[in-house]
Formats: sequence, structure tokens, C-alpha cells
Amino acid sequence: MGSRGDVRERTGTWTPWTVAGLLVLATAGLLLRAGLYVGVSPAFLPAFFTLVFACDMMTAAALGAQFRNGGSPRQLVVAAAYAWSTTIVAMQALVFPGVVTATGPLTNLPSSAPWLWTAWHVGFPLLLGLGLAPWPRGLHARLEATRHRGRLLLATFAVAVGAGLGVGLFAAYGAAHLPTIMVDGDYTTLTRVWGPWIVLVNVGSLVLGIAGTVRRRVRGLETWVVAALVSTNCDALLVLLARDRFTLGWYGARAMAVFASVVVLAAVLRESALLHRRLQGVAQTLRAQNDELREAQALREHLIAVVSHEMRTPLAGVHGYLEIVEEESDGLARDMLRRSLVLTRRLQLLSEDLLTVASRGRALSLQAEPVDVESALAECLRGFPDLAATSSASPGLRVQADPLRLQQILANLVRNAQKYGAQPITLSAESDAAAGVAHLKVTDAGEGIDPELAERLFTRYARGEGLGQHGSGLGLAVVKDLSEAMSGGASYDVAANVFRVTLPLASTVVSDEQSGGVTASRTTPLEPAEDALP
Repeated sequence: MGSRGDVRERTGTWTPWTVAGLLVLATAGLLLRAGLYVGVSPAFLPAFFTLVFACDMMTAAALGAQFRNGGSPRQLVVAAAYAWSTTIVAMQALVFPGVVTATGPLTNLPSSAPWLWTAWHVGFPLLLGLGLAPWPRGLHARLEATRHRGRLLLATFAVAVGAGLGVGLFAAYGAAHLPTIMVDGDYTTLTRVWGPWIVLVNVGSLVLGIAGTVRRRVRGLETWVVAALVSTNCDALLVLLARDRFTLGWYGARAMAVFASVVVLAAVLRESALLHRRLQGVAQTLRAQNDELREAQALREHLIAVVSHEMRTPLAGVHGYLEIVEEESDGLARDMLRRSLVLTRRLQLLSEDLLTVASRGRALSLQAEPVDVESALAECLRGFPDLAATSSASPGLRVQADPLRLQQILANLVRNAQKYGAQPITLSAESDAAAGVAHLKVTDAGEGIDPELAERLFTRYARGEGLGQHGSGLGLAVVKDLSEAMSGGASYDVAANVFRVTLPLASTVVSDEQSGGVTASRTTPLEPAEDALP
């Protein structure tokens, strides 16, 4: 009803208004032959009360559920109208003779049923009109922003039902204290004395409802509530003008009451059907997109695996040949060969990065052994000969790690600092004997990383916007995966602008293989990282 969760009508905007116009025409036609006697049907009133009670109760429940799940506050008011109608109709059925029992379970004074009818045809249209009428500025927003929709719904229903029960019991047992509005089945007093006021309330509620609906230019469910308002107006008019029972006007009035109970429920059910159809379409689209994404993911991983494997063998061969030639060269040739070795080393590490990405969620072979940290840091910087960078570590500091994977980690951190930070870059390492770990740190002279980006630094494909640098967004994800695979971890300190990798000290790792001087080999499953990263 003009709020989130609304389902717009796919039929024309004028459909509810057309129905409302037809109701008016039908009422005019009924009034022309309102006095035509149709006959008594003993089953009619029980069926009438049962149908109206059931439809009103379901409508109140459906609208209340929509409000509870984030619908418009106007739905709450309309739900209260149907809760009121449900209660009054139930009280009428208990008072009216021949519906539940021959005389009615509750006391039935001459004016009990007429006063209940009056309460029904005053309270119901009044609440419907209030639900559609223009509201004070800000009221809708305040009600919509409430965090206690469930409590508000229960309180509203409690008030509506409680008021209905109170009115019903007073009409049944206290009607003697009320003015007599029906004598020996004659509606004259009701029609002449109270009728104008009842019509005034109905017409006033209808005018307010139409004004609010037109002003907000809404469509769908809210316009069907207008049709219900028109129908209950026609019901009241037929009862007041066609006073004889079991006539065409009398039956026509009950038909209008049934329509007012059914129309909003039918609109809610139709909206639910449209929403279900729409959700099915969205679900089908999402399934198709998921299939495409899975296919693309499988193809991506296959390509990465193929390319990286195809790179490894020739790179290893080229690197080996260059090492042999370097030993027998001197001068400029040696320098050029050394630079070529650096480039092939970078390509080797890149191929290992690709394999790491392709292996996420699967086993990755690690050759863990004691690694001298000072030498590892120096070896890393040799791969960046033109970079202003220094390294330092305590002599003799060793960690238990795969040497190649450790170089992957360090190279990715240095490359990240080179792209997004500022020189000089510093590599350092310190021991935390109490925790049994070593902390390897990489820092630069840049301004650091935005805290919002820092929260997702180590997720795949996360990159800073507007940095003027291009990258795969995989480097830091590889750092995280590999460090965790080697029983360590990776983090970033925003305040200090420091990347920190934690690895276990070699002296704290005890195994039968290591104690015998044999390199420990293990296969470590890499946990899948989230698909985002710098």
C-alpha cells in the first residue's frame, strides 16, 4: 500500500475504480426493485455470517503479516478495520436468532442486533477511511521506521478486538440502556433518526479514502480498499432504504457486505500470486546466472592451472641454463645474466601464485624446512635490484617454512608496497619466543591504506579505487593462503602501515623427520578465501 513490498497491479489502473462504479450502478438498480419479496432461506444467514467472518479474519491476518514484514503502516489500519469487522460479525452471529441457536447464545434484546449492525457499519468504514486518508506529515515515516512492528501489530489487534467485544457485550446485555432503534422488526427509527448519521460517516470515510488515494496517486491494493469502502457504503444505503426483510434490497445489502469482505482478500491473494510468479522468474534467472558463473569459474581455474603448469617447466629450464652460464661469464655479461635470473625468478613466483589461486580449497604440497630469515629477506630483495629497500633480521633467526612459498609471500608484499606505497621499503623480522613465532614485517614510506579497504585486503580481487595502478588483486590473498597453510597468518596494522606475516619458529617444530635431519614434507589444504582482494 504505497510502501516497500507492494506489488503493482499489472491490469489497468482503472480496474478497481471501474468495479466501484459498477457497484454504485448495481445498488441503483437494486433500489429500483428493493421491495421485491424474494423469500426466506433458513441457511442464508448462517452462511452469510460464516463467510463474512472467515474472509474478514483472513484479510486482517494477511494485512497484519504484510505490515509485520515491512509493509506500509496503512496496512495496519486497514487490518484493524477487518479485525473490528470480524469481532462485530461474530457478536452479531451470537446474538441473532437462528444463526448459532434458535434464540442466539447471547441475550437478544429488541435493539441488540440493530445496534451491532450500526457499530459494524460505522466502525468498519471509518477505519478503512482512516487507513486511506491523508495523514499528518511525518506520521507515516515515524510508523514505518518503528523497530517494534510485531508489538504494534499485537497492540492494534488487541484494541480492535477488545473494543469489538466490549461493544458486542454491551449491545447484548446493556441494550436496555440504549435508545430503541427497532420495534417489531420495523427499521423506521433506525432509518429516520440514526440513518443520516450513519450515511454521513460512510460517505465522509469514502471521501477521505478517495482523496488520500488520488493525492498519493497509488494503485493496486489501496485502490481495492476504496472498492471495499464503496461496497460497504452501498450495503448501508440498501439496508436503510430497503427496510423490509427477505426482499431484493435486503439480500442485495448482504451481497454488498460479502463483497466488502472478499475484495481486499482477493487483492492480497492476487498480489501474492504475482509476487510468487515474479520470484520464480528471478529464481530461474539467478539459477541460470549461477550456472554461468560456475562454468566461468571452472574455466578460469582450468586456464590458470594449464598456464601455470605450462610456465613452470620452461622457466625452470631457462633458469637452470642461466645459472650455468652465469658461472662462466664475467663483466657486463654476468650482470645481464644476473638480471635475467631475477626476471625468470619473478616469473617462477608468478606461476606459483597462479597455482596457489587455482588450488584454493584443495591440497597444496608444501616442503617445510628450517629457513634462515635473514637470508630469505636478502634473497627477496635481490629480485628487486632497482628498488630502494633494506632488510634486517636477527642473526640465526629461523622459521619453519617452505622456502619457495616464503619467497612468494615476501615478493607479493614487496610488490604491493612498490605499487601502492612509497620508497624506501623496509623488510624486518623479529622473534617472539614466548609465542613460538617470528614476525616478518614489510613497511614503506607511503600514507598507508584506507581503513575501509584494510578490512578486505586479504580477500581475492579486492583493490583500492583510483590508485592509478593495475593488478590482479590476488597477491595479498596468496600471502594469506600460504602463511596460513604454513601454520602462520597475515595481517595489516593500519596505524603503523605495516604488513605482518607470522610463521612458527623452526626450533618449536619437532618431528621425527626433522630430528633425523630430513626435510618435512606435507600436503596442506588451503581454505577458500572470499572472492575479493588488492
